[in-house]
Amino acid sequence: MTLYIAWKIKLVIEYPQRLVYNDYTAKLLKTLLIKANPRLEQYFQPQRGAPPKPIHITALFVEDTKTRALYPHTLNPQKPPKLVTLEAGKPYTAYLGARQETIEELGKALAILAGGIEIQHHNEPVAIRLVEISQTAHLDTTNPPTIIDRKTIAIKAVWATPTIPANPWNRETKHRPLLPAPSYIFAVNALELSQGNQRKYEKLIKIVEKVLQPTYAALKTTKITWYKYEKKLLPALIGYTKYMINQNITQQEIEQANLILAHAMIMGAGTGRAAGFGHVKIQVFRL
Repeated sequence: MTLYIAWKIKLVIEYPQRLVYNDYTAKLLKTLLIKANPRLEQYFQPQRGAPPKPIHITALFVEDTKTRALYPHTLNPQKPPKLVTLEAGKPYTAYLGARQETIEELGKALAILAGGIEIQHHNEPVAIRLVEISQTAHLDTTNPPTIIDRKTIAIKAVWATPTIPANPWNRETKHRPLLPAPSYIFAVNALELSQGNQRKYEKLIKIVEKVLQPTYAALKTTKITWYKYEKKLLPALIGYTKYMINQNITQQEIEQANLILAHAMIMGAGTGRAAGFGHVKIQVFRL
């Protein structure tokens, strides 16, 4: 059994009155968590060829007329992205996911963050405090929740933060396959859940590709955005993808698909989940 937990948190900037942030806002959250608990830094370190990281964070969100992620981005890479301005006293939301070995250390960081933390941004002090936290989901891999069942006809996967699919058959490639094919979107989830077992990994990839069938509108509703990360503009998916559920599947395949979907809702989908990418929300349509 492996345990995963997800949280929704709200942060408030105490000073300065306005913070202009010209980078991906998940980096701000990562800085806060590591400042609060330096033990977390090891889980964010890049390691080529290593297993998926046991932690997921997101960019900051603002909840006004609708919930939207805040990060410098543009739909046209020839045009500069608009900077993000964060205001003191205004709550900003973020989402966290953790595998069992990081849950305790992440909890310690959040407890310290609730008392307020000061960091440096371009040699200027910035104070941020955690004002609200709630657990939104948990997953026991031996008993995944029911997301789809025999009455489910489709799901809508919303790419709430930029999502970077991975090639399940060539994990070492640097090419970004920016298509919402189920095997590309959920490849990293299958890799983590298979725990190094290649046969299990390939089986999960085939199951998710069999169960989830993108609709004809997938390339219209799933868009490409160019986000700014460390002075670079990089492409990723945003928008949403609707997947029809194959009705000619076994109960075991339904259960395995539920495991992958539940895992993605907590830990994100695609690559770069620990850097704030791939946060996905799933809506279910039933008969």
